[in-house]
Amino acid sequence: MTVPWITSDEVTDVYPNAELTEEQIAHIQSLAEGCIGQHDEVPPAVKAIMVDWAYRFWQALNTNPDGITQEQTGPFMRSFATQPALGITDRDCQLLRKAIGMTGLGVISTTRGPVEMADPCDGLYDCEDS
Repeated sequence: MTVPWITSDEVTDVYPNAELTEEQIAHIQSLAEGCIGQHDEVPPAVKAIMVDWAYRFWQALNTNPDGITQEQTGPFMRSFATQPALGITDRDCQLLRKAIGMTGLGVISTTRGPVEMADPCDGLYDCEDS
């Protein structure tokens, strides 16, 4: 079993009204693990991002649970913004990878090793005449 990276108490410490269940926190962690893999411990920056995700998740569940975008009673009408998404975006994953130190940068060799990198004056050519 994976060790929880955040708890519901850590979420309510920052966002007092945002009470989430252990199952909801586990779901948020599974989304994060989809971006950066499983880890026993994560840095505080990852926890901060996940607390914000948890709050966004809580808002989506509680602000407008029916997903109403418009309602009318008699001559009165009001419209609402679209409901926040329950998942995470590519940008969210990018922030998480950066927070854990996964830059996505690597090194690709552009040579074939000693064959291309051999010293041309190593007996193959007469370098003293040039």
